[in-house]
Order: sequence, then C-alpha cells, then structure tokens
Amino acid sequence: MNELVSRAEELLTEVHRSRGDLNGRDLGFRSWTPHGKRKRRQRLFIASSIDGVDSLVVKVPVDDDDVMVAHEWKILSKLQFARVKRPVPVRAAERGFVMSYVPAMDLADMLSPRPESWPELLCDSLATAARLHKAPANRLPSSAASVASTYVPDQSSLTANTLSALRRASSGPTHGDLGVWNIRIGDDGTMSLIDWEDYRQCGVPALDALNILLTSALVLYPEYPTRGFDWLYEQVFVNDGPFRQAMSKALGAYCKITGDAPGVVMRLTPFFCRWMIRRISLQGRPTDGMFYATFAERFEAEPPPWLREPA
Repeated sequence: MNELVSRAEELLTEVHRSRGDLNGRDLGFRSWTPHGKRKRRQRLFIASSIDGVDSLVVKVPVDDDDVMVAHEWKILSKLQFARVKRPVPVRAAERGFVMSYVPAMDLADMLSPRPESWPELLCDSLATAARLHKAPANRLPSSAASVASTYVPDQSSLTANTLSALRRASSGPTHGDLGVWNIRIGDDGTMSLIDWEDYRQCGVPALDALNILLTSALVLYPEYPTRGFDWLYEQVFVNDGPFRQAMSKALGAYCKITGDAPGVVMRLTPFFCRWMIRRISLQGRPTDGMFYATFAERFEAEPPPWLREPA
C-alpha cells in the first residue's frame, strides 16, 4: 500500500509541475481507502492540494485483477455531454488515473434530521440524475424490459406487477451506482456525480432514482440497525410521514423531467433490490446485513396501498 501511495504522489507531482501549478507553492497530499465491507475491488485514493486547496485525485485499484478503475477512465474520457458535473479525467496511469477533485461534502453528509430540508435535497438530487437520464443517446431500446436481463438474468421470481412496470419504464443512460455517497455538493449547492465505474449508455434510469431515495432513508433514519429493516420499510412505504412526503415530491419532479410515471418507477423497487443483491454479491460483499431482501419481499407480497398507478 505504501508503494502505491508513493507512486501516486510522484505522479501527482509530475502532473502539477507540467501544468505549472507549483512555482514555490505548497504541495500537499492525503490518502484514504473508503470504509466498507468489500473483500474485492477495494480502492485507494490520493488527493493533492495546492496551498491547502484540494486539486487533483488519483484513484488506484488495490487488487491486481481489478479492471474497473481502468474502465472508469474510459467512461469519463468518452462522456461528451455536459448535463451533469463530474470529475474531469486528467491522465491515465499504469494503475488507476488522475482526475479533478470535486467538493468533499456528499449528500449523505448534507442530509440532516430536519425533515423540512428533505424535499429540497431529494428534489435537487433527482433533478441531477434526470439530466443524466435525458442525455442524448443513439438507438436505445424503447423500454426497460429490453435490457432487464442484463441486471437480473433470472426473472422467474419477478411478480406480474414488476414485469409490467419494466415494460412501461424507459431506458437510457444510467450512472449505475447512484447512492447518496456518490453525489457531491459544492459550496454553491451545485451537485456533481462521482464513481462512474457502472455507467451504462443503455440501462434502466429508474434504478438510479430508487437508489438515491432508498439510500437516503438509511441516512435519515440512523436508528434502523436496532429497529430493523421491517421498521425502515414502514417509514419509507407505509407511514404517511415526512420521508414519504419528501420522496413523493422529489419523484414527481423527477418524472416531470423524464416523462416516466411515478407509480411505474416505484413498482420497480423489487427489481432494484434483486439487482443490488446480485451486483453486491458479485463484488464479494455480503448482503445479509442490507435492506434489499426485506424491501423486495415485503413490496412483492403487498405493494403500498397508496401506490395507485395501475400495474
């Protein structure tokens, strides 16, 4: 690990020198590995600062067989649309790549216990996602059902309601890992999206929206580890409380931009959960301590009564 850090710091120094950033200014570094339960595909980040102001970041795979960081470099290098802010790729490296630093405050840090702040933050987050989802793309299938098997190959367990929602949902560009930890907020309130390894030019955009909403609930109800996932499900889908109201408002605003029906997006909740179980398992991470199975099973057994959108 120390060797990776040293090589990254040398690379950052070279990049800054080639850009003329130094000239007697103070160059600093810091490094970190995101906390999590991953056994594979762990990542090391090394950030540079000029006179105390963060400037660039190197992203490096810890595992030798991890090809996803190189894949992200290719994605960021090819994204031509300017509808969402994101890290700017600077230079490829033997291991990892250099990119611009984006503001350090993420949506998870911004979400507070004050319910009155939830609608605006969720609306802004979903609007940011919607700009990505409406980016130009060529020759896309007309519905999510056309690409559903790339998420969940075995669809035999999906209910009729879920399959109907897939036929009615749209397809389009997707971020693919849009939890609240991958949305960064600048001092001016501008939102940027990071961690583009799972981007798809043709995916199911509604899954990004659900990812934002459901991971927001994990942050806004921090007592869920002791109360349980059934309790968390009730805060999200059963009780007519502040979260459900904020979620409904944000989803309505999102759908005005994308043209999707709010009920169709919500009915994809079991599909989203089963995809996440598969995706996380393939990364070598356990899912038994996550909410996905509980949410999928309860939603499939009895969809929320307030969900009036026909199947």
